[in-house]
This record gives sequence, structure tokens and C-alpha cells, in this order.
Amino acid sequence: MKITQYVAEIVQELSQTIHLIGDSEAEKLIKQILESKKTFVAGAGRSGLMPM
Repeated sequence: MKITQYVAEIVQELSQTIHLIGDSEAEKLIKQILESKKTFVAGAGRSGLMPM
């Protein structure tokens, strides 16, 4: 699968789930991130995007 196909699949998945997050929750998250001194982010998956 080409990288553009992976990206298209990710965008489609995000488009399907974005409506599950309310505006107030998203705004609260953004505010907390902007006000924090440090932000740690963890993730899993999408290893197929790494070039071999």
C-alpha cells in the first residue's frame, strides 16, 4: 500500500470519529494544553507509515 493510501485511510477514520468529540470538550482540551508547561503525548499503531 502506498503512503498516500495510508494517509487517506487515516483521514477517513478521523472523519468518521470527529463527531464523537463535543465542541466544549475539544475547547477544554486545547485550553489545558495551551496553559500547561509540559505536554506528554503517547500513541500506538500506524507503524506501517514508517519507511523500511
